[in-house]
Amino acid sequence: MRVANAAVYEETCPPLLHNISLDRTPLTISPGYTNFSFFYNCTLKPEDYYTLYALSCATNSTHYSIAGFHLEETEMPNIYLLNSCQDFANAPIHTGEDIGSLLGENYREVLKMGFLMNWTAHDCSTCERSGGRCGFENNEFNCFCRDGPRLKSCDAGNSSSNILYD
Repeated sequence: MRVANAAVYEETCPPLLHNISLDRTPLTISPGYTNFSFFYNCTLKPEDYYTLYALSCATNSTHYSIAGFHLEETEMPNIYLLNSCQDFANAPIHTGEDIGSLLGENYREVLKMGFLMNWTAHDCSTCERSGGRCGFENNEFNCFCRDGPRLKSCDAGNSSSNILYD
């Protein structure tokens, strides 16, 4: 599934981004993404650099905010600029192979590309054959049955309340 921040579609000045964590979920970011890095409240003004995106909504007379691809890895002539920033976030962007075509775009258009996520589902056939429905509860796979959640199926003897942990 493709995921994008709804604010980039609805607002001309989307709010500051924050890093996301998919720990303890069945979701992973698909391969083939590129980090689009945001640096907020930088005290040093960036020089003209063709790969940077100015974030005018998050800039004032004394602090500057920028975005760009691979900024944490780029050997920029003014790399010291990044050290003057108070906050940063990375947004995964599914760009395909070429980011060169995105360099002239508005950063909101780049964010609209979003990123692809994978959901690793368990084999639900045993659960469904027993009359249950597959799902997750407390970040664990369960077979949801009429009498409550079970480990693999609604058949007797595998209630999730009888789980033994090592």
